Amino acid sequence: MYTGLIAKRYATALADFAEQEGQERQVYEEVLRWNARYEKDNSIREQLTLPILSKEAKQALFREWMGGEVSLSLDRFFALVLNHQREKFLHFIFNSYERIYKKRHGIVDVTITTASSIDEGTAQKIAHLACKDDEGTEVHLHQQVDDSLIGGFIFRMDDRLFDASLSRQLALLRQQFQ
Repeated sequence: MYTGLIAKRYATALADFAEQEGQERQVYEEVLRWNARYEKDNSIREQLTLPILSKEAKQALFREWMGGEVSLSLDRFFALVLNHQREKFLHFIFNSYERIYKKRHGIVDVTITTASSIDEGTAQKIAHLACKDDEGTEVHLHQQVDDSLIGGFIFRMDDRLFDASLSRQLALLRQQFQ
């Protein structure tokens, strides 16, 4: 079965269950915490998929990795994942859950990459101008500095990209003259 399909189905089930239990925001924050830890620690992936570890041992490790405090919804969900032997998909499931939660709650990720740092006010203005048609949208702004851009900026909002960097313009010019 396709990994993305499995992840989406399980993530949707988690989202629906967490909403029903009134723990949607808490589960979202836990998923963010998990994803951050998972990205940093490669041993989690290895331990999670070890066939010699029992379900109970994996459940205990999960709670430990989460800092000992896990919502009832996420704890039960993890047990379900273990029962269906889907632990190797957990990271994909949690990434899907993050996208589902953001979509349901009107949260948009905006990344502005510039050649040099810009002040917070300017970045906020750019982000809100891009989202002005979407009333009630919550903008999560991320700023990055990349001096290879030479000048200008790259604006990414979810899956949309606008590249107004000087390096991109020079590359296009080079292509035209070749």
